Amino acid sequence: MSLHLDHLNIRCRKPEWLADLYAEHLALTFKDRMIISSGLILVFVQGESLGAETPLPGFRCESRAELDRLAVLLGEPVVDDGDYRSLASAEPEGNWFEVYWECS
Repeated sequence: MSLHLDHLNIRCRKPEWLADLYAEHLALTFKDRMIISSGLILVFVQGESLGAETPLPGFRCESRAELDRLAVLLGEPVVDDGDYRSLASAEPEGNWFEVYWECS
């Protein structure tokens, strides 16, 4: 059997609003409370946020410049992890996520 992650459910009080926020700030598109991109499906479902108890989805950036742009937009520092540069942030519902760039 071969398994792979198909999608990630994100619990939130305002699913459509939060999906739109992710789409706007992470340059993704959404439809019907879902963001579908190459290899990525996020489903925003009605419910209370799990806050810090939620899984930490990681988004890969294409460039250091894009990561730096998001760091400024989100007001978060970029952390140097050796082979990676990353930032972690919480969206308004309290769910945390990571954005990273792999150094080449």
